[in-house]
Amino acid sequence: MTADEVSEKSGFDVYVPDLFNGDPVPTSFLEGMPEAPNEARSIGAKLSFVGKFVTSLGPWMFRHRQAVTLPIVEKKKKVKFLGSGKPSRHTTIMAQRLTKDECRKLFRQFDNGNGILSLAEIDRAIVFWHPEFGTNRQAMIRAFKAADTNGSGFIEFKEFHRFLDLLYYYNQLSNLFRQLDTNKDKRISFNEFKQGHELIGYSSTDENSLRQEFNRIDTNHGGYILFDEFCIYMAKKKLQ
Repeated sequence: MTADEVSEKSGFDVYVPDLFNGDPVPTSFLEGMPEAPNEARSIGAKLSFVGKFVTSLGPWMFRHRQAVTLPIVEKKKKVKFLGSGKPSRHTTIMAQRLTKDECRKLFRQFDNGNGILSLAEIDRAIVFWHPEFGTNRQAMIRAFKAADTNGSGFIEFKEFHRFLDLLYYYNQLSNLFRQLDTNKDKRISFNEFKQGHELIGYSSTDENSLRQEFNRIDTNHGGYILFDEFCIYMAKKKLQ
């Protein structure tokens, strides 16, 4: 998906930072590229291509590795979408970077005309139009419930900005939860917690201390940390 297509669909200006500081892929590497998949090539042509990769593209990729390009994105103030499909590591969508007018425009795009947003409306709008906001349903539901301050079951415009903030926050927690959940069963066992506890800033390696912390998070005492329990724990930790 190109920046122009995103801009046309969202109605926003889309800013794509120059991640490579005016240093594009070497043209020498592009010369001799196969014109079609599985194109038959001589051994000499293949060796020449490998040589170009080692001498030109390899150094270029090192110069523009993630450790170099990611800080460039973080400095930008109005990156609305970058990449395609699911959000990439370089996608920067922060609700606090949207102006009130931009929030209102986005709210109207989500709304079916009655001035309030249901969870179904938000889910549909994000999945089909704005996957850059994060399509994790657990994070979406938790953000929706937390932003619905009057308990109406809907998000009003005055609650919408907070919803976007929370959606970003819970998607971050969801990504962290997935890193801990190594067997992908949507819950964290004690062994998984023991292996990845440093990811959440818990530095003790003593097994008894780890067990106590695990039990503190596992509030329903089911023997596993669920996503809701993880979110509550991390929110409390953030306030400390």
